[in-house]
Amino acid sequence: MPAKTNARKKKSQTGGANETISDSVCEMKIQCEDMLTILDNHSELLYVSDPETYEVLFVNQKLRSLLKDARPREKCYELIQGLREPCEFCTNEIIKKTGMPHVWDYYNKHLKRHLLITDQMITWHDGRKVRFETAIDITDQKKIEVLLQASEKKYMSFIEQSNYGFFILNTNFEVTYLNDVARQIYGVDDQKDFKFSITDLLEPKELDMAKKNLKQIATGKQLPKPSIYNVTRTNGEKRIVEIQTFPIWRDDAVEGFHGTVIDITDRVNAEKIIKEKSEFLDAVINNTSDGIFVVDEDVNYVLINPASGRILGHDPKEWIGKKAGTYKHPEDGNIAAEAFMKAMGGEPSNCEIRVKAADGTYHLLEIRYNQMILNDNYHVLGMVTDITERKAAENALKESERRLREMGDNLPGGALYRLVHMPDGSGHFEYASQGIVDLFGLRTEDLMKDASPIYTMLHPDDMGDAIAAEKHAADTDGEFRHECRYILPDGTVKWIQWRSRLHRHPDGRTIWDGMCFDITSHRDSEVALQNSEEKYRNLFELSPESIMILDTQGKIIECNKATLTLFMKEADNIRGRKFLDLCKLDKPECEYLEGVMESILSGSRIERFEMEFSIENDENRWFEIFPSLIKRSEDNQFIQIIAKDVTDAKNREMELRKKFMGYVLEEGNIYLSKETIPKQSIDAFNELLRAGYRGTIITREHRKDSDRRIETIFRHVKISDTENINLDKFPAHRIRDIISELPRGEVVLINCIEYCISRMKYGKTLRLIQDIRDIATTRRLIIIMSIDPVVVREDELRQIEMETKPLMRAESIVKLPKALQETLEYIADANESGIKPNYRDIGDKFDISKPTVRARLNKLTGLGAITEITKGRQKILEISEKGKGYLVK
Repeated sequence: MPAKTNARKKKSQTGGANETISDSVCEMKIQCEDMLTILDNHSELLYVSDPETYEVLFVNQKLRSLLKDARPREKCYELIQGLREPCEFCTNEIIKKTGMPHVWDYYNKHLKRHLLITDQMITWHDGRKVRFETAIDITDQKKIEVLLQASEKKYMSFIEQSNYGFFILNTNFEVTYLNDVARQIYGVDDQKDFKFSITDLLEPKELDMAKKNLKQIATGKQLPKPSIYNVTRTNGEKRIVEIQTFPIWRDDAVEGFHGTVIDITDRVNAEKIIKEKSEFLDAVINNTSDGIFVVDEDVNYVLINPASGRILGHDPKEWIGKKAGTYKHPEDGNIAAEAFMKAMGGEPSNCEIRVKAADGTYHLLEIRYNQMILNDNYHVLGMVTDITERKAAENALKESERRLREMGDNLPGGALYRLVHMPDGSGHFEYASQGIVDLFGLRTEDLMKDASPIYTMLHPDDMGDAIAAEKHAADTDGEFRHECRYILPDGTVKWIQWRSRLHRHPDGRTIWDGMCFDITSHRDSEVALQNSEEKYRNLFELSPESIMILDTQGKIIECNKATLTLFMKEADNIRGRKFLDLCKLDKPECEYLEGVMESILSGSRIERFEMEFSIENDENRWFEIFPSLIKRSEDNQFIQIIAKDVTDAKNREMELRKKFMGYVLEEGNIYLSKETIPKQSIDAFNELLRAGYRGTIITREHRKDSDRRIETIFRHVKISDTENINLDKFPAHRIRDIISELPRGEVVLINCIEYCISRMKYGKTLRLIQDIRDIATTRRLIIIMSIDPVVVREDELRQIEMETKPLMRAESIVKLPKALQETLEYIADANESGIKPNYRDIGDKFDISKPTVRARLNKLTGLGAITEITKGRQKILEISEKGKGYLVK
């Protein structure tokens, strides 16, 4: 194949060509190649020829062995019949006219064979109609009958096993035959009568088109290309199919139609997706973790992605137009040049070379080269992977394998082995650790030659079961797990547990890799274990912690007394109910617990976790949950839930966290940080994450920008115009929905308030803040908002401050300003005298205006020093425990 053709193929593989070959087309080519391979190995005589030019397109191995001198592109009448002109008995016109297989017998003088021949027209891989002939040697009449039946079965098998769907319609457009592929495409059950009309499959518009096409085909006119239809399966599912239809002729009249159907839904969808996402190609290249570069014929860089720079610490923009390989190790220059020249010549290549990074160290890189054509010129596309760590890991793996061999030889009470069964029934150990000698008293070198001594040591009562278990595992390609007894040469009896899995070698060998253990003492202890079951039952019932056994649907089938006490229920009122129905949980907590149960049942190991939920008396309690799977068999498994009340410990933990926090933050509140660039709000958010809170950021910035400033794991939500259609509801509903679905006790950082004001005006933004405040109160969230005071009017900022509390550092409360100190002392003295002052009392006491009173009290409330209590239309003031701490001299 010319280099430029290869280049076009490589170009399609790398996604850099203008003409992208879809995955479905590649799959069709692979299927075609597979079909040719199957035909080439067919036991009958097969060939394919062009009915117009008589040129032979394909001859299988069986026929080539008879012809001996088969030259490329020879005429079929020359090659098969030994004639110089087309055969008088040629069936081309018959099969072209009928479109059906034509079966006839004929004695071929050239091959000296009496053959039963089947000719038919098929569609070649390039789309043209070709003659496909199969021939069976039927010299003996008895053999003629047997082989004729076999031929019919093979033909039907070809139809049934084809990757294409085949169908037959009568002139009433009713389906009279479907092969298995067509059944699957149309969704027809194998066991169901499939009598139906194309009317049942197509919408009225497409039904009219289909009938019009069939009428045209009935006149003898072939459609220029296959037809595309949208069909509805019997189960209602929509699919897209490609159908090619041919008439069935009998006595110069059309008695029906036959053809092929291909489900192209996935191909159409794939092409649609590729088309829709083509504009993101640059983003993919720029964000891939592997380095990508393109070099021209002068070995200059014409493209290089950011990952290449990250790997070596160089700025990739500086490389454009420069010679490739500038930083490679001097000793690796020839390796790189040889691989590059291979790729430039159209042969994919790869190499491993050392390249100097910006810090002066050398990285080991794996570079894969492919030729590509860019702007009608040859280029080389390179893919770069830093394998420095991988090579180190491979060396570590080799060392690990050495250690594994040592461990196998020192495995206590057991042995590692590889047992090989030969096709002739003999067997030997390819590998056996030292434990085999200790278990059976046999020499390893003897077992390497013959494994039969171990089989002869099997206890007579266990021999049949052991051999049957091994045969079952071999027949099902499953895991061999069996326990049986062996009588050792000294007369002692041992119980041995075998665990292994097989894989089959192409040469017919069956290889078992596994381990075996001496479980004699374990077997002896089973009786004692059964006797102790009652004791463990008592422990279950008397456990101070709640223990529940759930079925796979989450229903409680067993629980202990502590569970009944916890939920204040009788046993009959708990058993049979779902565990989630006993707890008052919000939607996020319910979804989390459902996910936990699904993960456990799928075999995943779930670590213990803490969760808060309300029990029967609406009391909120914190529980430490220990979930696990109880698996008795594949169809008999349960979930065990142990719930430990850790409310007091949780409360102490939260109080301890608050003592070490640098900011004054309480659950259920919304705090405002006035800053041009978010700094203080980020610090407070980081502090809460370090203290163990789960966190969510609602922002306008990209994830990578937040990652640079946030130290631990958090959820990132980006607010943008592109994800909303109805801008009248944007972005308030998006932010409100996100916050309302968060788990209780979570911390939220919102640094897009200015954007909200610009998109939905100040009034709606203020209502959003009020809604967020209410959600924070009911769900005990900590909301931190950052706002640039420059972009908001002073009166608007004051209104926002009235709905929020100021974000203040804890150290700022150590030394209160004189005005705040005096106000706090006045409130404390009044409370001590049994008086709770209001806003007017504060104004009269210090002779200050209402706005000044409000400003002072907002700051004290934000510090947690005082509590405002609504009494009628007034707010009275009470000093808090934290506020009393400020008054300590």
